[in-house]
Amino acid sequence: MLAGWVVESWRKSRYQFEDVGFREAGRHRRDRIEVRTIDTTFDVRVWQIERGSGKLRESYGVRWSVGGKRHRKTFQTFALADGFRAELVTATHTGEPFSMSTGLSERHEPRASSVGWYDFAVQFADAQWPRVSANHRKNTARTLMIVTTALMDRDPPGVPSRRVRTALSDWAFNTGRRDDAPEDVVAVLGWVRRHTPTMDAWTDPLTVQDVLLVLGTLLDGRRVAASSVKRHRRVLHLVMRYAIVRGILLSDPVPEGRNLVPRSAGVIDRRRLLNEQQAAQLLERIRDRPRSGQRLHAFFATLYFTGLRPEEAVALRVSDLVVPASGGGDVG
Repeated sequence: MLAGWVVESWRKSRYQFEDVGFREAGRHRRDRIEVRTIDTTFDVRVWQIERGSGKLRESYGVRWSVGGKRHRKTFQTFALADGFRAELVTATHTGEPFSMSTGLSERHEPRASSVGWYDFAVQFADAQWPRVSANHRKNTARTLMIVTTALMDRDPPGVPSRRVRTALSDWAFNTGRRDDAPEDVVAVLGWVRRHTPTMDAWTDPLTVQDVLLVLGTLLDGRRVAASSVKRHRRVLHLVMRYAIVRGILLSDPVPEGRNLVPRSAGVIDRRRLLNEQQAAQLLERIRDRPRSGQRLHAFFATLYFTGLRPEEAVALRVSDLVVPASGGGDVG
């Protein structure tokens, strides 16, 4: 009897100890979960798509609130806006938590803080390489080189800046040559990779402003030509769209403001135009060409003396001409 009472008492005490342990463990687990999800909520409301009319084109906005905080995102087409809204609604139906800071579900959270700019720029150059022309590759590499040097926290010690620029444009952002880079270039690129920020640096408006300022300034401090600035900005917009598609950034941080691009002069410099002597020499050389020289001579002479566009000269017929017996004629 005594032995049975001892065994039963031991069993009860063990069960009580295990129950307390489980409760304590469960409480600690709940505490950890509450700490981890303190920035998330399930209080999400999604409204219908709003249609807006701008000066140039229409836009479509998606509005939703997370924990009482309203968010809005604008799209250029209704299909894009409807697709994004459908993803939000699906996330609410499947019970996904939404971040109160970004207003997005966990699967839509941007990965900017975990992706380095240098690695992303190399990936973008590789993605563009097989489907663009050689000139486009050169422009892309140059823009990425300028942006990368602008984002570096400091210059590499003991390495000339020109060498860094060459390593970036000729090796890092050149898919066809990167694997054959010499050891000194690899060392420079490794330093650049370690001293460039992650993609979340683009969420800082001051960083974006500094990069645009560098893109619009030459090494000697003079302003870059307007056409070059537009080309740099066009490449930079492609880079940002690539980041958005891959869920790294939420939106394009590069502004579209016209005042950020220097205007080109609208006056034509007459010194750059052909004078009569140069035009006569050029037409004479064209006429002396074998086979098609006579036809091309008439074509380019028509362009020069009448000011017609090439397609207008091709469509020109004899009935369109007024040819007097003497003197100059006219094109009807």
